[in-house]
Amino acid sequence: MTLQNKDSLVRKMPQAFITKSSFIQGYDCPLRLKYAVQKTFASTSQGDNFLRLLADGGFQFEKLVRHAWPGDTLGGFPDNAAASHDKTMTALRACLKAGKGVLHEAVFICDNLFVRVDMLRINGNTLELCEVKAKSYEGPYDSQEAKSLISCKGNPDDINTSMLNRATKKLPSLVRPAWLEYIADIGFQTIVVERALAAENMTGLTISPRLLVANINQSACEYDWFGNVLPVIDLGLDSRFRGELHLINKPPMGWRSPLIAELNVQEAIDMLRNNNAQSGATRWQGMTLDEIVDDASKLIQNQEGVDPATERGWKCRGCQYNTPAKGNKQCGFDLCWGAGAKSAQNLFQLYYGKTYTPPEHKPDSAVNEYVEWINNMVTANGTKKALQVADMEPEQDDIGSPMNKPRVHRRRRQIQAEKQNKPQFSDQFAEVVKARLMPKSGTGILRFMDFETTSSCLPYVIGMKPYQVVAFQFSVHSLVVKGGRFDLSKIEHVEKLCIGSSKDTDIHVRDVEFATELRKALTQPWQGVHDETSPVFHWSSHERTIMRMLSERLDDVGNHDELVEWLNATCLAEHNDTPGRLVDLLKIAEANTFHPLQQGQFSIKKFLPALCSEPDTLAVIQALGFKSKIPTDEDGCIDPYKGLPSFASARGNTGIDANDEIAQESHEGEGIRTGTDAMRAYQQLRFPECVEWKDANKKPIDNNVLEKNLLLYCKLDTAAMVAVWWWLWSKAGATHVLEFKT
Repeated sequence: MTLQNKDSLVRKMPQAFITKSSFIQGYDCPLRLKYAVQKTFASTSQGDNFLRLLADGGFQFEKLVRHAWPGDTLGGFPDNAAASHDKTMTALRACLKAGKGVLHEAVFICDNLFVRVDMLRINGNTLELCEVKAKSYEGPYDSQEAKSLISCKGNPDDINTSMLNRATKKLPSLVRPAWLEYIADIGFQTIVVERALAAENMTGLTISPRLLVANINQSACEYDWFGNVLPVIDLGLDSRFRGELHLINKPPMGWRSPLIAELNVQEAIDMLRNNNAQSGATRWQGMTLDEIVDDASKLIQNQEGVDPATERGWKCRGCQYNTPAKGNKQCGFDLCWGAGAKSAQNLFQLYYGKTYTPPEHKPDSAVNEYVEWINNMVTANGTKKALQVADMEPEQDDIGSPMNKPRVHRRRRQIQAEKQNKPQFSDQFAEVVKARLMPKSGTGILRFMDFETTSSCLPYVIGMKPYQVVAFQFSVHSLVVKGGRFDLSKIEHVEKLCIGSSKDTDIHVRDVEFATELRKALTQPWQGVHDETSPVFHWSSHERTIMRMLSERLDDVGNHDELVEWLNATCLAEHNDTPGRLVDLLKIAEANTFHPLQQGQFSIKKFLPALCSEPDTLAVIQALGFKSKIPTDEDGCIDPYKGLPSFASARGNTGIDANDEIAQESHEGEGIRTGTDAMRAYQQLRFPECVEWKDANKKPIDNNVLEKNLLLYCKLDTAAMVAVWWWLWSKAGATHVLEFKT
């Protein structure tokens, strides 16, 4: 902060500030930092952070913290930085004079650096700088110990509780990747506060950085569960404002929830300030955190240019500025990659492409010069026709670690699929499909199963722990097979919502309901066939994990032995001598197939649209009730998920405000197939008195429509598995036994 006249407090404010959020966005790339500060670039995170934080309980967790440490809420934004800073300094001096105090959202500025501290606790001459994050942490089990100050090293006997990696003979101790973003964030705040205080000649003060997170080893009580925090949200307000949160059943003044774990992160911050700060940016390799802050400040202040070629690489694939220009917002990705932007986008579709090794690479080379192979390839191509995955060459068989070899084989299939523009299959594909995708006797019932689950920082039920999962919905399609023949027009469907109400106080009530109804769905006879042994198909490990979780929870409470036994028997691992019934279709597809249009991903929401480019597979989806006319994408894919109703429609919207980015993102095909919308839907149905969603026109949510949309979304997931199963079966050369009627 430059003081021109300290007495009159006339300041020369910078044109743009680096905030803690923009600093972290740019921690691995100075170009991202510039885009974040300039605010003239389209971003995938725009309009979403607020809703996600609310949905996963971030704001509710912060409410618990503020109840435990009440104080003055100051607030402020970069556009009123000077006044906000002055307000903070006045309040801070008063607290120092009193020897104690708590300030929420205290603002500090120095030059072009701006931070708003979540909570600043003043104890004598010590300023406890507290960052509040709804992140899970393996804290103490004892409720009293849980309230003590915890070292960032955690429990010496449990490396999972530590933020630091253990040093080895070859490598020093480092901040663990899962915690790096948070430590760099608090470190940045510490540096800015130090400098701001020095500019105000406020000396003799000690800053003690703390991180307040959610202890997942503590259980919620009547005060700190989700249903006790009422957020009143108005989506028509300025998105910078969070709405109001109230505790319904108010705990005693100053009561501190044991869910709040407070960690002393001084040692972790010192590691970043005194050693390599572990930035992924080429420009900042080997720099300390203070050096990065200084360079970042100069970069923005002097409007220095950064050569994108020095930073481009696989990290650009997940960059929030890798999104098309929108309105008056530029596309940062296009600016970085220039003429090679289309090539890079295409090559980013390579399956686990970060580990790809071009065939010319020498396995015994001391230095892998192809770590950023994508930048080299795109640069070499220059302004020629955009590269495709089909232009690449498969890797050598002897490249990579044993863990990477399956990926090498799958990349080879992908490259061949795109070169030949037709699906590719492994040598054992037909054998695997015929062995795994039908009842062993040729007669039985094939079931296709999908769950919807949710979790929150503040548990949904008293007695649960932060981020414990609640299974609230399932869909099961059942296909009767007789003598190897089946009729898709006679497929059966069962669905169940187990949402309950905010009055539920027993953690196990919904578990019992869900497991009991699921058992009925997976064992009931259909069309005169009784079968409890044939495959139950699912996609990825999620359903198996949830069934095991239910088994453990019901076993703990007791009196559900038969249900527990059934859960355990059903979800035994497939490689067991006596395997369970669950068969992961994802594993079969990923290990044996590749479609040229699936963009290198095996998410069912990518795989299905690729398969639906083939008329027969699209006909299967339509036969299962999803007949909405969906336009064909530019690449030939047809995505049935785009036919799902949006979350905005459940709010009663008939039109979308062109300036309402949140509503537009929800309306443009996302609907209730996004994680945020699924959580919002569950919360609205379960806690109608605790989640008061309103749109810009104050229209209430229609819960009946919301429930219908949730059921439709889950049904499409199992219908998608039926379509994938049919595609696999037909491609394995088994079409002669199919009887496909619609």
